[in-house]
Amino acid sequence: MLIKAAIDTNVIVSGLIKSPSCRKVIRALEKKEFVAVVSPAIISELVGVISRPKFKGAINQEIASKIVYALKSQALLVRPSVKIDAIKADPDDNMFLEAAITAKANVIVSMDKHLLALVTFRNIPIVLPEEFLKRLHRACR
Repeated sequence: MLIKAAIDTNVIVSGLIKSPSCRKVIRALEKKEFVAVVSPAIISELVGVISRPKFKGAINQEIASKIVYALKSQALLVRPSVKIDAIKADPDDNMFLEAAITAKANVIVSMDKHLLALVTFRNIPIVLPEEFLKRLHRACR
């Protein structure tokens, strides 16, 4: 059984820019080594962030478009039925919790300090990309 993972926008963006571990998460997504969990709000945020002028020279838009397409075509798209208000400092982060809960995800992958500070949410671990890759590798054995 494949791991279901809600992937924070910052992981995808960092992978498109520079982070080797985040790039490996993107490659694992492209190779269908896990099932990404997304919601319309997550897709919308990702498209909005990679379109920002400050990323114009830093992100290859063709590659970014392929990632968005991969998420839209092969991810588990959920429409969260629960509204969560666990993160007050940055309410937008709650969308990842909502998607993970709705999909019964195995893990949330993020580099966001607000999400990581929770450690787990309703028994779903919240981990850095490096830890996710370790878990993915163990699951593939």
